[in-house]
Amino acid sequence: VAQGSTIAGVGILVDFAGDDRYAGLRRLQGQALGGVGLLIDRAGNDSYRAALWAQGMGAPLGFALLDDLDGDDHYFCGGQWPDSYEETPGIEGWGQGVGAGLRQVANGGIGVILDGGGDDVYEFDYLAHGGGYWCGLGFARDFGGNDQRLVTRTAFNGGPRTEPNFQRFGCGWGCHYAMGFLFDDAGDDVYEGRIMGTGMAWDCSLGALCDFAGNDVYKAAGGLTQGVGAQMGFGILFDYNGDDVFHGSNQGYAPPSISYHTLPGCGGNFSFLVDYGGSDSYGSGARNSSYIQRGDAGGYVIDRPRQDETESTANHSQNEHTTGS
Repeated sequence: VAQGSTIAGVGILVDFAGDDRYAGLRRLQGQALGGVGLLIDRAGNDSYRAALWAQGMGAPLGFALLDDLDGDDHYFCGGQWPDSYEETPGIEGWGQGVGAGLRQVANGGIGVILDGGGDDVYEFDYLAHGGGYWCGLGFARDFGGNDQRLVTRTAFNGGPRTEPNFQRFGCGWGCHYAMGFLFDDAGDDVYEGRIMGTGMAWDCSLGALCDFAGNDVYKAAGGLTQGVGAQMGFGILFDYNGDDVFHGSNQGYAPPSISYHTLPGCGGNFSFLVDYGGSDSYGSGARNSSYIQRGDAGGYVIDRPRQDETESTANHSQNEHTTGS
């Protein structure tokens, strides 16, 4: 328990300048289990390395914040312990703006990670980066720069990974009555993952990924990714402006079945991928300036042009008509 973390108390670390390196195993770098844990770094190109429960991790009755105001920073959370899901390989993470509880035992807290600018790299494993689990609330926001959100490339100790390169629940997700948000204000960004992420919600939850500028690449192409809600979930991926690439074919797909809750009373699954502006590429075959329903009635991919793009198209069509008359 260190570097702005707490168990039933208050832990605060503030750094005003310099290129800093924060490292530790677990419960650190803005973590709170009952209380308030804050890590604030005001300047410099910084490195944050942890294996579990770190970097803005709010456990039950806790509020946790990691706020880095400036610099080209590198965040690493994971790489140590195998995950608890028997059906998929991977490594536990639980960090980078995550609020999480103990299922059917204790409700989650609030976890926040903020980065003020710079070209940043976020490496993470399972259940990380702007997510909520079991009545928790998680929030991640990057205010600028060309950022990369990647599945961890190495083990925590810097050696080779001990599990296959696989990730579950990342980049704006909610699971079990929870909410998770990821906002990126600007820059050409890359989003990785494998399944159940990038604006995804599971079991009466809300998960959202909102990117407000830049030419972005969404590489998480496994099941339930890119604006998907399942088991009475509401998942949304919103991208404003830029020429974006969406890998895979899951965009905005609403699964038709629900086993956790009873239809029609629960309402259904709600899945939305909304892109506004730019020339975009979709693995699902969706086209620019159109919308399509995907899966059940609550699933849509909606691509809309900016006003200036609409005016340009209209003027081009008018010129063609005049020339041919």
